[in-house]
Amino acid sequence: MKTSLSGMLMIVALCCIVPLKANAALITYKTQGFSGNFSNADLKTQWSSLSGVVNSQTLSDFEQVWAGNQTFSYLSVEFSLVTDRVWTLEAGLDAGLGAQVYLDGHAIYKDSSNLWWAYNWSHGDIIKLDNLNLNQGGHQLEVFWLENCCNGFNSVRFTDQRSGVTSSLSLNALQTFEVPNPSSILLLGLALVGMFSANVSAKNTSSKVSA
Repeated sequence: MKTSLSGMLMIVALCCIVPLKANAALITYKTQGFSGNFSNADLKTQWSSLSGVVNSQTLSDFEQVWAGNQTFSYLSVEFSLVTDRVWTLEAGLDAGLGAQVYLDGHAIYKDSSNLWWAYNWSHGDIIKLDNLNLNQGGHQLEVFWLENCCNGFNSVRFTDQRSGVTSSLSLNALQTFEVPNPSSILLLGLALVGMFSANVSAKNTSSKVSA
């Protein structure tokens, strides 16, 4: 099968673009009003059972996000890792009636007390989850919390234990772990183009000599 140089360049371009689209992280933040106190219940179940108006937004980062009084919050983070990682997750919330965290559908944290981080990552009310073993592939982190008063701002961050780097929860930070380095893909593609060009040149030279 014959392949033109333009065809090779097209393949290189697709190799650079496809991983970016296939592994895009997603941060979704939803809120709805509530009444009463069901903080001792499973918050994921309670979220699904309510029938209020749900406000939903897709975010590029989750740092200093405001919820509101009498607000039930649901943060969903979907991402796909290219290699196994171990992370520490920290959530600074204003959750007057508690919070619950799920990872890949399993509850990994529950606290029904009044949580207020006071914008201090060293505060005792910080939700800190160490040694989260994340295998290669897709994952979903879910955080549910209830705020009755007085609507402070909320932030989430994570630390990659291999590198020791702490990052605010953002699409840019997540994509450094889930997308192969585009420059590496480009270099590989250019090498293939170079090999193709050299092969064509060699064939042309051979044809001229034979003639």
